[in-house]
Amino acid sequence: MTRWTKEHEALLRDNYRKYHISTYPDVLVKTYGIQAIYTKASRMKLTQPKMKPFKKPGLSKIFTPTEAAYIAGLIDGEGWITVQRNMYYQVGIGMTHLGVIEWLRETVGEGSFKTRKPSPSSKPTHKPRWELCFNGSLVVRDFLMQIVPYMIVKKEKAQEAIDYIDFLIERSQGGRENTSEVIQKDDR
Repeated sequence: MTRWTKEHEALLRDNYRKYHISTYPDVLVKTYGIQAIYTKASRMKLTQPKMKPFKKPGLSKIFTPTEAAYIAGLIDGEGWITVQRNMYYQVGIGMTHLGVIEWLRETVGEGSFKTRKPSPSSKPTHKPRWELCFNGSLVVRDFLMQIVPYMIVKKEKAQEAIDYIDFLIERSQGGRENTSEVIQKDDR
């Protein structure tokens, strides 16, 4: 865990009362993360001005353009974007190289991790497969919004997921009433 410097505490004190956290300087968000900023502000007894309520963001990390492009390539090539039975999206990636999966989990800061061992009937040269899945509407939406500009193969599917999750959020906040606008899940 990174310790807060006096300069960063002063920067937080100056910005916390005036602005929404999404507009903070990158140095605070990238160094400490959004949750740590909220925690530090609470310990410093800082309050924000009254604003419209907003949901806690799904992801606490913001990717660099290089990270976003690399992750988009991984999802395009080795990943999936699917609709679960409960009509919620899941994004995942599976591969036999554990190092890439570990890097992705560390970079994103989210995800459920599992191993799939080769079946007994498979060839003895088959390696275990490592999978990392992202669940939860806000996590999936925030994840995809950062990488969709760099996607090629699954760009349309990613945009469909973002639009559907936005629809669910708007509907849960008393927005649209016409449920015929729900994006239909495609058969794979």
